[in-house]
Amino acid sequence: MPALVSLGLRVASCQPMNRHTLHKIKRAPGPQDINRYGGRPIGIPTSGWPTIYNPETEAEQNMLHVLTLDTRDLGITRWDGALAVFASSTEMPLYFDDPTCDFEVVQISRAALAGGVHRAPSLPERPLKAGVLEVRPASSVSGMTFVGGRPRYIQSDDSGDDDFVLQLGDGFLPLNLGDSGALYVFESWAMWESC
Repeated sequence: MPALVSLGLRVASCQPMNRHTLHKIKRAPGPQDINRYGGRPIGIPTSGWPTIYNPETEAEQNMLHVLTLDTRDLGITRWDGALAVFASSTEMPLYFDDPTCDFEVVQISRAALAGGVHRAPSLPERPLKAGVLEVRPASSVSGMTFVGGRPRYIQSDDSGDDDFVLQLGDGFLPLNLGDSGALYVFESWAMWESC
């Protein structure tokens, strides 16, 4: 499991919440929009940007911002801030043998969020197009993209995931998750799975 990157906050468990829907709003994020996808995250300085070792180039490379969501919208109540998810690549995972290596979860404090959007470091590929995310309550959630509840695993049946935060289904963002895959995001780590 990759190491947790924490920017100025205490790690704590989350309170499970009912499933909510996650929606893309196709507009560029404003300077105060915490819930966002692609582009640059909010509250992460260049010096705190996650990296990953690329075995092909035999060098560290900066990871790509996938999304950031406010903890208030995720049902996390024991600390206040946001979770940001980064990927090694949008096109092809670097590590097929370990589904946790290609993603990193960064916990961002509310104070760090107040620092706004920082300049991005050099990236190995073009970042995902930026947009805004919205978490909405729903009476029922179908499909593979949602916030809260329990994950819908494709290949396993593990119900001991108390720190589960959200699941992204294949196609929600232009991110290669394999054949009909899903990305499972937890409070301090993430993994992908495909059929």
